[in-house]
Amino acid sequence: MPVRRTMIQLPPLSEPEFRSLKEDIRGRGVLVPIEFDEDGQLLDGGHRLRACKELADEGIKISYSQVIRRGMTDDEKTEHALKLNLARRHLSRDQLKDLAVGLCNSGKRGGPRNESGRAWGCHSKR
Repeated sequence: MPVRRTMIQLPPLSEPEFRSLKEDIRGRGVLVPIEFDEDGQLLDGGHRLRACKELADEGIKISYSQVIRRGMTDDEKTEHALKLNLARRHLSRDQLKDLAVGLCNSGKRGGPRNESGRAWGCHSKR
């Protein structure tokens, strides 16, 4: 099944950060499951998945656990992915600002008309 992009677009890891993650996965495997929704949309673990694919291309098969999240609305998926990533990622103030602006402007997920958007300080323009 082809993997679709995550609902939110966080800044990618830097190349040194990604190389470090990949080497850790090479040595210890994937420790945190990769999460998808019931339609195969990636919710969490894009960098882990990429590292596994690159290692497979090098002839190193890495198995990993998957979690399938069922029955969540798009807003719930966005909020879930944000909570998981923001708890782990070390984003700069500017990266956080860009993420918040993107969510507020989306009008769909994380926009001013839903819970995720209001939590990020999005305001409806009425």
